[in-house]
Amino acid sequence: MIQIQDNMLEYIKCKYIEVMNDISTLYDDNLITSMNDICMMCLEDAVWSMNTQMVIDYIIRMSNIAYNNTSATVLPLDDGIYDQILVLYKKYNPNYQVGATPMHPLEYAENQIVDKKVMCRTVDKNAYDNLFFDDLKQQTVPLSRIRKTNMVHLVKDPITKRMINTPHKYPNLVGTLDKCKFVLNSEAIEAEVFDKPSVQVFERDYIHMCMDRNVIQPNEVFEMIGELKYDGVSVEAEVRGDTIISALSRGDTANNVATDLTPIFGGYVFKWASEIPKDQVFGIKFEAVITKYDMDVVARLRDTSYKNCRNAIIGILSATDAYKFINAITLIPISCSLDFDRRVDELEFLNKYYHSGEMNRFAVFRGDYRSILFQVKQFEASAEAIRPILPYMIDGIVVSFTDKEKIKMLGRTNFVNKYQMAVKFLTKKNRTTFIGYTYSIGKSGDVIPMAHFKPCEFIGAIHTKQTIHSYQRFKDLNLKIGDQIDIEYVNDVISYVTKPDVEANRINPNEPEKFIEKCPYCFSKIVISDSGKSAKCPNVMCPERRVMRAVDMLDRLGIKNFSEETVRFLHIEDLKGLLSIKDNPKLLELGPERSSNLIQEVSGIVLNPIPDYKFMSALSFDGMADEKWKLILNAYSIEDLMTITVGDLVNIHGVGLKNATAVIEGIKQFEEDIKIGTSNLQIIPSKGKTAGPRVVLTGFRDQAFIESLISAGYDAADNYSLTKNTYALIAMDKNENSGKIQKAKKYGVPIYSIQEFIQKYNISL
Repeated sequence: MIQIQDNMLEYIKCKYIEVMNDISTLYDDNLITSMNDICMMCLEDAVWSMNTQMVIDYIIRMSNIAYNNTSATVLPLDDGIYDQILVLYKKYNPNYQVGATPMHPLEYAENQIVDKKVMCRTVDKNAYDNLFFDDLKQQTVPLSRIRKTNMVHLVKDPITKRMINTPHKYPNLVGTLDKCKFVLNSEAIEAEVFDKPSVQVFERDYIHMCMDRNVIQPNEVFEMIGELKYDGVSVEAEVRGDTIISALSRGDTANNVATDLTPIFGGYVFKWASEIPKDQVFGIKFEAVITKYDMDVVARLRDTSYKNCRNAIIGILSATDAYKFINAITLIPISCSLDFDRRVDELEFLNKYYHSGEMNRFAVFRGDYRSILFQVKQFEASAEAIRPILPYMIDGIVVSFTDKEKIKMLGRTNFVNKYQMAVKFLTKKNRTTFIGYTYSIGKSGDVIPMAHFKPCEFIGAIHTKQTIHSYQRFKDLNLKIGDQIDIEYVNDVISYVTKPDVEANRINPNEPEKFIEKCPYCFSKIVISDSGKSAKCPNVMCPERRVMRAVDMLDRLGIKNFSEETVRFLHIEDLKGLLSIKDNPKLLELGPERSSNLIQEVSGIVLNPIPDYKFMSALSFDGMADEKWKLILNAYSIEDLMTITVGDLVNIHGVGLKNATAVIEGIKQFEEDIKIGTSNLQIIPSKGKTAGPRVVLTGFRDQAFIESLISAGYDAADNYSLTKNTYALIAMDKNENSGKIQKAKKYGVPIYSIQEFIQKYNISL
């Protein structure tokens, strides 16, 4: 159980009170660190004490304030972490109502902080009169893509004071949605987050819930509707005929108070609604957004910058001169207070009369629940595919029942429509805050900087650090603690860390981080390469280098159940330590079953033959891969290598001076392991042998199968690339469209399944 001490509860509570009085105090480094540390603990252990629940309540409230009342690029809590912590919190407080206490909105573009205070740009009230329209005339982008042709230009006074305790007129239009990260169970299982209690899945947590409650039956044909989830600001408006007469923010739903937005939207006229009776008054919920084209214009006119369209719309609505940019704001209709038989009818009505350049895009699904899941997944995938080319931001889809009876059965709880569920797109890029470096040492002594940052979420998993690979990259980034950084997530891994050119980084008063001067493990002085691109620990006996060599050796020998943690725990640093594992005094601490499995795996490499080039490659000579060892060991045996010179090796075609030097120096370093290996392992010599036909694998890794291919005379490895000279490609799935299969078809290389190749060439397993 997570136990939060009284002093931490008091600290967070006091900070919440400070934020309520002065929103800029929310961006205090110590507070943000505490908020993230607490949330990380709570996500790891979902059993919370009462103090913990109270602290999380304050953290969520402060996060809501930041999200709804500032245009900050980097929020105190990453959006994905906020979603997960909210899911867990609702298990303790199911009546929690999402919203933010109304405050005087604060324009907080690009997190501009000086002495922990927000730098706000002030705008001369007469500075931009008519400039918006003059500027539009000069744009190369067609006006129809920017200007709202069905609106009038409203001339108003600057907003000097906002009413922040206004009650909602149409509370049923106000609220939020339950959200999930995945449509299908299989997606969450593949991402290895299906069992995380903080991760919601549409199939499991919504469709199956509806079946459990008898809202739908397993074989019933029913109807749902999918809409784009526009990423803007929710506006509750009251219209009379074709004109907005009042408008409010979402505000604090629990206390039924909101910020009055009438000074901005009052008098907003919808051209298409001219036929609506002038005396008809009702409520409409809009999503106020700004397009990418309009954002660029407004940013230039206001002499500011916005990371994206959502930051821009909050910044504009927070400004005293917001009314001047009313034509840059797009209102997308979401729902209304009128009664309709079907959700489709409501959307068609709103799209026909009440939009300002962008309708609410939707699709209707019909079928049993399996068919509905398939259609929802298709809609979500299609929406994500068009996301980059849309002029406005969307961050997911919203799926709703259309039948009034089902809507009534599911109802509305604590301002959440239970007949709807949002599916949020998986984040591919996040902006977060750099908090410092740690350093690791590779098997060859390379110093690898690790950038640590404020936690952010990708595909249900939380990330707090990422390697930046080299000393050169460290210099290029030139990071200071507190800098904003962009984290990209591609192919299931964090692929890159970049530093954006934003005002927050330009004014960061901290000094750039300095690279370490000594190895953190053996305290040897770090050596910078002549090129200035890499840094090394020169001590070949550095304990960390020895551990990383052992980890690499195990992987190359095909031993998969030894994690890095196990290697460290057992203090395995060389082949001798591995082969004598049964005598390791710490082995029994792992438990009898785990100990037995590890001993059995090590016994496998003793009993199974191994090519000499695989054995030598496993010892981690600098820069020596299988290909180089094949060239050398085809000319010299392992025993020969103990007495030859660099000159002998350079004479081998394909082996340069660098490789030859690495071999001779490595022989001295690994002499004991070489002797132990040749005495205890069944090493297959390559000297004088011609390499057999090259076989390439795709879609699987199977060391035992590779060894069988080698024993049968084939040249095989799981990391070979496919070329025109490849003898055969063995695929786990011949019908997949991998790069290797495409190349094989292009070059005319035969493609076999595993079983087909075994049968055709009589391979013994």
